Amino acid sequence: MTRKRETETQSQNESREKVKQLYTERASFYDRFFINFLGWGRELEAFFRESDYFAPNMKVLDAGCGTAIVTKVLYKLALEKSYEKSSFYAFDLTENMLDIFREWIKAQGASEHRGEASRRT
Repeated sequence: MTRKRETETQSQNESREKVKQLYTERASFYDRFFINFLGWGRELEAFFRESDYFAPNMKVLDAGCGTAIVTKVLYKLALEKSYEKSSFYAFDLTENMLDIFREWIKAQGASEHRGEASRRT
C-alpha cells in the first residue's frame, strides 16, 4: 500500500470514529430532540399512512437505523393493519442508539435476535 493510500485510509477511519463517538455521546439527545420534539416520528408516520410503500408480508431492513424510528413507525402500522407476516430487521453501528431501540423493543413485547431487532407481527 502506498503512503498516500495509507494516509487516506487512516483519515477515513478517524472520521468514522468521530461520527460514531458523536452519536454515542448524543444518542438520547438525538432521540428526544429530532424524533420527539421536532416531530420526525410523527412526520414519518403521516408519510407512511398516506403512501402505498408499506404492504402486507414485507421484509423491512432499516440499515443504519439509529434509534429505529422508521422501524418503530412501520411496526406500529403493521399491527394496526394486521400485516401479520411482516418482518423487521434493523442495525446500527452505534451501541447507544441501539440501546434506546432495545428498550422500545422490550416495551412492545417484541424480540431481538443476534443484534438484530426483529419481530413478525
